[in-house]
Amino acid sequence: MIDHLTWNALPDPAAAMLAARALYEEEDPARLGSVRVTGGVADLPFYPTLVLAHLTLQPPGAPALELFLLTNDDDVFVLDGTSAPVHRANREDEVRVTEETAIDYLRFFCFAVRGDAGPFLLFEKPAIMPAADDALFPIAALAQPVELERVDEAGTFVLKARVHYEHGLYDSRFAVTPQGATEMVDDELLLADVTPAVIPDVPDLFPAEAVASRLETTGAVTPSGAAILRTLVELLLEQALRQQADTRLIAHFNARLTGGTVLERFARAVTTAAPVVAIESTLPFIEETVAQIARDHAAAATRVRWIESDVDPSDDTRLRVQVPESGPAVVLLPFHAYRAIVDAERVAHEIGARDVGCLIGCERVRDLPAGLRQVVDVTLRLPRLDAAAFAALFRRVMGDDPPAGWQDEDTHWVTHVHHSDFQHPRSLGLSPAETLAYIRERAQKRLRDLEPATGIALRDLHGLGEARIFAEDLITDVREAIAGRLAWRQVDHGVLLVGAPGTGKTTLARAIAKECGIRFVSASAASWQAAGHLGDHIRAMRADFALARRFAPAILFVDEIDSLGNRETFSGANAQYLTEVVNALLEQMQGLDPEAPVIVIAATNHADRVDPALRRAGRLDRVIEIPRPSAEALSQIFQQYLAEYEPALLGPDIDVRTLGGLTLGLTGADVELFVRGAARRARRGGHPIRQTELIAEITSKPRDPASSPRLTPAEVRRVAVHEAGHALAAFLGSTQGEEISFVTIVPRADGTLGFVARTPPARVLVTRREYLERLEVILAGRAAEEIVFGMEGITGGAQDDLRVGTESALLLTTQYGLGPDNKLLWSSSPSASQIDEASRVLTEAYAAVLARLRAAAPQLAALADALLAREELTGVEARAVLREGAPAGASAGTAPASPGAPPEGAAMVAPAAR
Repeated sequence: MIDHLTWNALPDPAAAMLAARALYEEEDPARLGSVRVTGGVADLPFYPTLVLAHLTLQPPGAPALELFLLTNDDDVFVLDGTSAPVHRANREDEVRVTEETAIDYLRFFCFAVRGDAGPFLLFEKPAIMPAADDALFPIAALAQPVELERVDEAGTFVLKARVHYEHGLYDSRFAVTPQGATEMVDDELLLADVTPAVIPDVPDLFPAEAVASRLETTGAVTPSGAAILRTLVELLLEQALRQQADTRLIAHFNARLTGGTVLERFARAVTTAAPVVAIESTLPFIEETVAQIARDHAAAATRVRWIESDVDPSDDTRLRVQVPESGPAVVLLPFHAYRAIVDAERVAHEIGARDVGCLIGCERVRDLPAGLRQVVDVTLRLPRLDAAAFAALFRRVMGDDPPAGWQDEDTHWVTHVHHSDFQHPRSLGLSPAETLAYIRERAQKRLRDLEPATGIALRDLHGLGEARIFAEDLITDVREAIAGRLAWRQVDHGVLLVGAPGTGKTTLARAIAKECGIRFVSASAASWQAAGHLGDHIRAMRADFALARRFAPAILFVDEIDSLGNRETFSGANAQYLTEVVNALLEQMQGLDPEAPVIVIAATNHADRVDPALRRAGRLDRVIEIPRPSAEALSQIFQQYLAEYEPALLGPDIDVRTLGGLTLGLTGADVELFVRGAARRARRGGHPIRQTELIAEITSKPRDPASSPRLTPAEVRRVAVHEAGHALAAFLGSTQGEEISFVTIVPRADGTLGFVARTPPARVLVTRREYLERLEVILAGRAAEEIVFGMEGITGGAQDDLRVGTESALLLTTQYGLGPDNKLLWSSSPSASQIDEASRVLTEAYAAVLARLRAAAPQLAALADALLAREELTGVEARAVLREGAPAGASAGTAPASPGAPPEGAAMVAPAAR
């Protein structure tokens, strides 16, 4: 980190003098000639070539200390307190602020750019920590390290920092772009009139001499983030070279280049033999760090030209690679840069045809364009950190071994340690035990962030159908592969879940990860697209795949994959863009890496919109349908969500079987919504959740009666008669009304004035007699109106009943072969004779139900009166009224209609609602 830079001697006194002249150009040049310039330089991890330089000018009387940014070309950026030199340096050196260096960059920026009252001091650690009994101790204790809070959709880093400025202490947020633009986006005064004595006095940003004056209290000057990264890469590179020592070319180099360390032999090979080396690693700009290691370990490095790619001036999303005519030279292809090379085939040809080496940073060699893959001589896969490598890194960075016995506990977390995890323990002077605890917690948090611990267990998921069997088989295979009893290539690594919204595709994927005990990375095609233009779009996609591989074995869940489209249907201006996106996804999904196994589970509502190439063998080759849950499954889902509440919050009258029947055709997501809404209604009423609230949610019963259609008393009576007719017809049928769940005459906001909710039968096959009974129930509301109010008193409120009845009659005559004439011809569009036959079916059914209701007029009147008195009746209450022929008791039930209930003539609607 910036506050403990490693300072080195000035490489060129002439450059120092140039810097002095730039700052003191108004001074007498002759006087400058007698000034001795000393100082040092330090690397900054976010600048490719610039270094931070300090100058001490002597004799006494000359300004004692100034800071500059210097380049290899002797260009100078004087840090004069304004933002101009920083912005110019960022632009000309193409600053690269990453997630790893964002905190470092903010420290540098806050010091280099001053306000009217001086620098913005990041209150991370007091320069001198007061004793616990000192009055200043409470202020000093407010110090907090800078924290990277998040990376927003635009790639901007949002950092939290405690800042001291003009005698005030502030909680602030800064936004830092990858290009170095920095803005304080929020600040809140925490404390006024803070004593400067406990504020960092910024000598940590000053030269080695100033830091040395504090060595008694701070310890030795610690390495920067870049230096720790280099230490990590050296360790991993050594491991990779030893593990691949039997590779023909590496073995040849080792045989010829005897003596020295493994890194020295590698460095000499890179700088003298001109190999093309692909370095597989998830570390960004890995080729730059490897190049620096090679420079420092090879005697011939000073004679080698190191050539980096640069931005194409005609298109800033593309890169140019300058390949020299001859060596000694090494070309660097930055991490992911090969994907933006203007002409990858040409670059590959020139590298292969000329005597130049090349270092290519990549996550996987298979991601390289075919031309570049063909010229690669050596592939070095940097291994993950293991316990031994972590201990070595700990020793080199902290100067001490990890505490004894640290490996007695599970050490799988070391794989996910970042080099930046060492920075705060070094700056805070933590002990080895404290350092280990700090680093372990950070690594374990990364793992916890990808744990599906909050997901529902597979045993608690209902209504999955065949998807459950698939999930159980996949879980078994993954567990066997983790245990080493099954090869990863024998595990399904691509699955497409197909189902309606809310059927639990995401929940199932998360449950599989939870049961397997592996990480769960969630992504979506929409979030990839939201990242920006084509390059950003594809980078976001690759980043999610890279994250899953980094935490492998893992499940990568990709939602809304159909939004990527099908290349067979692409046309117009966006066709090329969309094709490249699909091709990039195909590239990422090509094969499963046994070293980093990732199972891709994608989800869609429309399987036909997914590109066929994504569904072929080797990719999303398993297509699993998730059906809408059955009534029984919905009952279990209700039970599951209700179980999340304390028993005291649940009423004794809840009947999940009835609720499951009412919601048939809906999904588990709908059930969750209903339970949550019912709990809200119950809280407002100050009582436990009852069946009343659940049914009210299912049927969208208005919480404010004023929001529903207003009816006159005469209209309310007519609705009561109409719904009583439906219920009585069902009661007089073969089922004796057992399917009736409830009856209501409470109007809904959608124009429904009342309805009878009926639980659908569990049977699939229905007889002609049962079809005709259902048709009679559908028409019974209108028949009841005719009996009570006469033919001239019938309203148009039965229009929905007539629509459903007509559709049913046409199905009987055109497709079921159950019409009165017993015709067997199937037709998708009825003929005139079939329409006449359907009309006969309707007329006969209406006459039959009219006669049956006339014969049961006392029961019709009793049920209508009960509805007028109570507005809603449960199925049990309605049947009791019909059996007794008199109104039920005083206790009220609830009965709204279900969006998922069958449309069997249960509703009376206002004509205007249609």
